[in-house]
Amino acid sequence: MLLIMAGTIIITGANGSLAIPAVQHLLTKYPDYTTVLTVRNILDDDVNTKKLRETLTKYSKADTSIRKLDLANLSAVHDFASTIAAEVADGSLPPLTSIVCNAYYWNLVGDAETTVDGYEKTFQVTHLAHAALVLRLLGSFGSNGGRVVLFSTDAHWPGKNSLEKYPPAIPDDLTMLVKPAADKPSDNFGRGFQRYAVSKLAVVMWMYALNRYLEKVYIYRRSLMEVYWDHS
Repeated sequence: MLLIMAGTIIITGANGSLAIPAVQHLLTKYPDYTTVLTVRNILDDDVNTKKLRETLTKYSKADTSIRKLDLANLSAVHDFASTIAAEVADGSLPPLTSIVCNAYYWNLVGDAETTVDGYEKTFQVTHLAHAALVLRLLGSFGSNGGRVVLFSTDAHWPGKNSLEKYPPAIPDDLTMLVKPAADKPSDNFGRGFQRYAVSKLAVVMWMYALNRYLEKVYIYRRSLMEVYWDHS
């Protein structure tokens, strides 16, 4: 079991239906931790962000902040990572103890969308941007190590999810993950769910690859990688 001293926990998609109860649990059971809660829209015109902010008012002594992070923009991800790394370096934030990669995206009613980076949006938000964030911040963890928490669902496993119409698979040409061909025939729900499932499959595969990397490169930190299965 990895024992970690109190530090900073980053949670992406912190205004989600799964994240808000998790934030409440952290602030109740682990009040010594600093939490950095990221959302796409930090204003209260987003009802979910407003609910998150109302939740935080119950914990007036908590060291927590809500910060903007648009995972559909890799420049914004790198800017955010640079800011966090600088704050850890100058002592404004305690060293990281965990990055919880909770945010995801799917579109079940329209054609595939492209981000400002030119990549398919479901894959970028759900996996690619989180990978960039984690890799940029590995050096900001404390000397006792920490946890990177990834989420998958049974959607990544062909035949497991009742919403599946087209099974998830990793293409031979990996470019197709971020720049897929147009859907033929057009089936917004079926193909949209497949894109979501493929992104979750990539999360699982990357989890194993990242863990092998951590064991080799950061073994002195006793780094631990965990993946949680979200069946919601």
